[in-house]
Amino acid sequence: MKDHLQTRVAARVNALDGLRGFAVLVVMLMHTLGIPRGGELGVDIFFSLSGYLISSQLLSEITRSGSVGLVRFYWKRCIRLIPAFLAVCVLYSAMRFCFPANTPHINLLTMLTLPWVANISWANGAQPAPFLQHTWSLAVEWQFYLVWPLVLIGLFKVNIRRNGLLMILVLSVLAVWVARWRGDQLLRFEGILIGSMIPLIKDRDIVRRIIGAKHSAWLIFLPAMAMMAWLILQPVQAFQSPAKPVTSLLSSVIILYLTVNSAVLPKLLLGNGLLRHFGTISYGLYLFHFPIAALMYVNGFSPWQMLVVGVLVAVPLAEVSWRYLESPILQRWSNRTAVPTVPAPLAERT
Repeated sequence: MKDHLQTRVAARVNALDGLRGFAVLVVMLMHTLGIPRGGELGVDIFFSLSGYLISSQLLSEITRSGSVGLVRFYWKRCIRLIPAFLAVCVLYSAMRFCFPANTPHINLLTMLTLPWVANISWANGAQPAPFLQHTWSLAVEWQFYLVWPLVLIGLFKVNIRRNGLLMILVLSVLAVWVARWRGDQLLRFEGILIGSMIPLIKDRDIVRRIIGAKHSAWLIFLPAMAMMAWLILQPVQAFQSPAKPVTSLLSSVIILYLTVNSAVLPKLLLGNGLLRHFGTISYGLYLFHFPIAALMYVNGFSPWQMLVVGVLVAVPLAEVSWRYLESPILQRWSNRTAVPTVPAPLAERT
């Protein structure tokens, strides 16, 4: 292919923090109140964001240097994701110690393998760690992290660039959808794959003309958000739903819009301080709230009690995790990194 990957250093987009905050609040409400009934689709927003952010970093690096520093990339993923997960393992052990009759015993090795294989277990009908079943989404992301850099390096070496990469991603998404319609309960990669298309198209002239057009916030962004909200209110299954491809597409349209257009409307809806703060602590909040809610559920607490305790316990835990565990480790890594990376919005929190 004669076309080249063109990457642009992206300014920080605060509304992406807010979008992440919106997603984690939707998931938390679904796990406690049981509404919105389609709150599971909030995870699709996380997937689309991860696909965009990780692919932006990888494409910037591979365009600049011709390859990807795999050891550095995997180590960065580990120091970003593993410490908070280990903190959740400690929390679960404490719950098991305090409430042995209501907290299932989980083998330590099983617990530590969840971020990589939980989705495979759930799809096969096994639940070795029911209080930690939300870790299936971590497994989806880790499997993407393990494979996608290697794929990019291989494609780059055979001179496949932007258009070729885009076609491969489109075909991969179609393959996932076909497998889903045929009953597969494992594959849940369409959101990440669609999000990975954003760095390949966001700098094209036609995209910038459409999204940058007058009133595009009202004609593109707002309808996409409204449709997303409507879908989230509908009952869906965790792995199989016709709404999931649509949700992934809508998530990516919203992300694409936010990275190209800095209109006032998105800033008002998603760029406010409260949503942005929840976006900052979203990873910890996603991890901590579920085992707490699950313990309360098996002890007969009402949904509203689960929500209140989730806010009073899970939110401070997530705050502490970000301030004193996740952020310091990331800052220490950033100070020690010898090779600079091209930043993308929220890259330090992906």
